[in-house]
Amino acid sequence: MKPTVSVQIVTFNSEDDIENCLKAVKTQSYPIHRLIVIDNNSNDETVLKVQGFENIEIIRNKKNVGFAKGHNQGITMTNTNYVLVLNPDVRLHENYIEYIVE
Repeated sequence: MKPTVSVQIVTFNSEDDIENCLKAVKTQSYPIHRLIVIDNNSNDETVLKVQGFENIEIIRNKKNVGFAKGHNQGITMTNTNYVLVLNPDVRLHENYIEYIVE
């Protein structure tokens, strides 16, 4: 059985980057069990852009809890073998997750 992978992204005012990041995650060659975006109270269009994608869990924090605490929050929500934590300005190669699981 293949190991399971969750991907999570912590955002704050990331409207310029989040769509490309999510497109790269959604087109991975390796199956992703869960995709979680933790938004740290953005006041731009970040959340609207994330909502344009299917099968993404969005956690909307009422205040900016920071990068590490946001990821810790997401990790507690997962039960997969691996969790890939990303910044919203990351663009993954289409086989990235497959390579790192190997």
